[in-house]
Amino acid sequence: MRVPSWVTGPVEYRVNGQIAATGQPGSYVAIKRTWADGDKLSFSLPAGFRLTKYVGEAAIEGHDRFAIEYGPILLAVAGELGNPIPVQIPQDPDQVSEWLMPVGHQPLHFRAEGLDSHEILPYLHLDDDQPFTSYPAIGH
Repeated sequence: MRVPSWVTGPVEYRVNGQIAATGQPGSYVAIKRTWADGDKLSFSLPAGFRLTKYVGEAAIEGHDRFAIEYGPILLAVAGELGNPIPVQIPQDPDQVSEWLMPVGHQPLHFRAEGLDSHEILPYLHLDDDQPFTSYPAIGH
C-alpha cells in the first residue's frame, strides 16, 4: 500500500485491530499474511497544512506566493483580489497551522489571522463567479 507523501506522520496499518505494518510518508508498506474472510484492514491518514512555494511565470518580485494545502486538498483564498498582489497574508509561512483558524462548523473552511475579509476553502467548493487565488503572497 502507498503511504501518501502528504501525511503528517507514520501510518499504522492494522489487521483485525493489531498493528501489522507502519509506513512513513511517501513510502510503501506490504502486509504479507494469509488473509481470511472477515479480516479487517484499518488505518488513518493524519492530515495537516502544507505550503508549496509558487515558482511560475506569475511570480511577484519581493513577494513569496504559496499554494495552501490541507492533506491532499488544495485550498483557495476567496474574496476581493488586488493588483499586482492578489492577496497578501501578513504571516510567517513557517507557522501556517498557527494563523489559519477553522470557520464555525464548516469542514475545511478557514480564516487567516490578519486577513478577515477573505475565506480559505477547498478549491472545489468555490462558486463560479467568486474571485479567488490559489497562490496568495504570504509573509511580511
